[in-house]
Amino acid sequence: MNTVKFKQNVKFFTLLLSLCLLLSGCRNNLVPFTKGQSVDQYVDSLSFSGAVLIVDQGEIVLSKGVGLVDRKGTETINADTVFRLGSVSKQFTATAILLLQQKGLLNIDEPVATYLPDFPHGDIISIKNLLQHTSGIPNYTEFKNFGVIATQYHSPAQLVAMFKDLPLEFTPGTRFNYSNSGYVLLGYLIEVVSGISYEEFITTEIFSPLLMTRSGYGENTFGNDNIAHGYTSFGAAASPIDMSVPYAAGALSSTLNDLFRWDHSFYENALLTKASKALLYRPGLNNYAMGWTVSTGDNGRVYHHGGLIHGFSSFIARYPEEQRLIVVLANEEGYDVAGLADQLNKLINSN
Repeated sequence: MNTVKFKQNVKFFTLLLSLCLLLSGCRNNLVPFTKGQSVDQYVDSLSFSGAVLIVDQGEIVLSKGVGLVDRKGTETINADTVFRLGSVSKQFTATAILLLQQKGLLNIDEPVATYLPDFPHGDIISIKNLLQHTSGIPNYTEFKNFGVIATQYHSPAQLVAMFKDLPLEFTPGTRFNYSNSGYVLLGYLIEVVSGISYEEFITTEIFSPLLMTRSGYGENTFGNDNIAHGYTSFGAAASPIDMSVPYAAGALSSTLNDLFRWDHSFYENALLTKASKALLYRPGLNNYAMGWTVSTGDNGRVYHHGGLIHGFSSFIARYPEEQRLIVVLANEEGYDVAGLADQLNKLINSN
């Protein structure tokens, strides 16, 4: 699968993810697979705690949980275990924006000021700039005091207030710079345009229609039922974070089974029209589309994105020409989930 272009994109995106939230450390215990080894055997050979989904030609090849939901308990991880997604959430936020465009409630080519007239620089920043990380808005998760910010509740308006009056880092549309602030602003825009909360919009317009019953926003969507506990790369319980802070940039949670439904929806036009999907996956600067990075490998086009949030790492890769999907969810901060997904794809190709 790995052409040079795909490798560069994965490495580049992994670097960007490392800037999203503070890390306690990273670990890469991946070992090479053996020719003829099954994907199940390979996953078992790793030091890994999490869940792996592999779909090929539309059929599930592997859906497997490894390790414990809570390392103090005995409940094992399975395909319905809930994991925090981190920045994988961005593809849902981008889809929500395109759903609003389909409803005629906004246009991604229009300036932000059309919908948020009081936002500074909103007259020169388009919604598309926010979606493709070309707005020039400083990334709030890189602020020096973010460690303190992350532990306190913030409303969407309070999050936006952190960066709205700061000078832009560059003229919108001229450069790419991964910015969680842009996706926070998109979440706020969804609330203003739709008249309901981001959580309610994502739930009613995406999760409910797709029967993604184990997916949700924030911390308390599922009670305490089969929810993975997050850990650092050293095995300690992850430091707490108030899930209002990642908001539309990274506060969603999901499961293997629900992400399979999510992937399947793109082949059925269940939510987005063909035209909207073309926009979603059309690459801009640095091959970043809208909530997805677009690469080309031995398997043709690849749409992928990773996520990193306190105690969790995630990666999803879609290979539409082969109806292949690889999802890796780890309840360990900084695990090389992108590398594992890459190895699994190579293993499938070799067999």
